[in-house]
Amino acid sequence: MTEPRLGVIWNEVQSELAPGWHIDSLRCASIGLEPQQRSDEWIGMAVADDGRQVQSQASTPAKALRGLTKLTWSGRPANGRQAP
Repeated sequence: MTEPRLGVIWNEVQSELAPGWHIDSLRCASIGLEPQQRSDEWIGMAVADDGRQVQSQASTPAKALRGLTKLTWSGRPANGRQAP
């Protein structure tokens, strides 16, 4: 089974976030170009109207985005980690 297009997932997740939250970004977790700095993980970030931030890191872009929903509803401050 293939994942829906990333734009579709982005819109679905945005509509499921807690009120006052929006998706801010999605990026690869690599911190550089050297082999030891590369990562296959993805990080999604959501920001609240009051400036709070949460991050979800996962093995695919879709999982990283979907992990944001639970974090925005849980009230956790930041750096949530979704299992791959």
